[in-house]
Amino acid sequence: MNKERSAFEKIRLGKQEIISFLLPFLAMLGIFVAKGVFPFGKESFLRTDLYHQYAPFFQEFQRKLQSGESLLYSFHIGLGSNFIALIAYYLASPLNWFILLFPKGLVIEYVSYLVLLKIALTGATASLYFRYHFQKKTVLTLLSLPCFTPCPVILRPIPGM
Repeated sequence: MNKERSAFEKIRLGKQEIISFLLPFLAMLGIFVAKGVFPFGKESFLRTDLYHQYAPFFQEFQRKLQSGESLLYSFHIGLGSNFIALIAYYLASPLNWFILLFPKGLVIEYVSYLVLLKIALTGATASLYFRYHFQKKTVLTLLSLPCFTPCPVILRPIPGM
């Protein structure tokens, strides 16, 4: 256990990880601007499941957190639902708790920019992994980021993509 702790303590964010965060973040932000995603237009990043499933789940999650209600069950989703299962499958990310900082009317926008943040964090954590796994810093790490951070599974819901 000491060995694992000492290895974790050695992890430091460097210039490469910051660049690896900023490249996908700025690329996706550019796409949001070009496609007119709120606040740069009237479009939303949410389509199909993101709009019809995730957004209502996030709204209910926000409501439960703000009211202090139990997270075990919800009577506000359909005829009632096991909310623990929804948390486990859809809402378990620690980043989702930031929804408490947003007004009720901006849940859809929150989810849009949460996706942008997760894509950027994917770049930074991938850079960390490559650095520690291969034991070196290289420009190849930065060049590999466009291969998987904005993968088609993530970009598919963007209007016109």
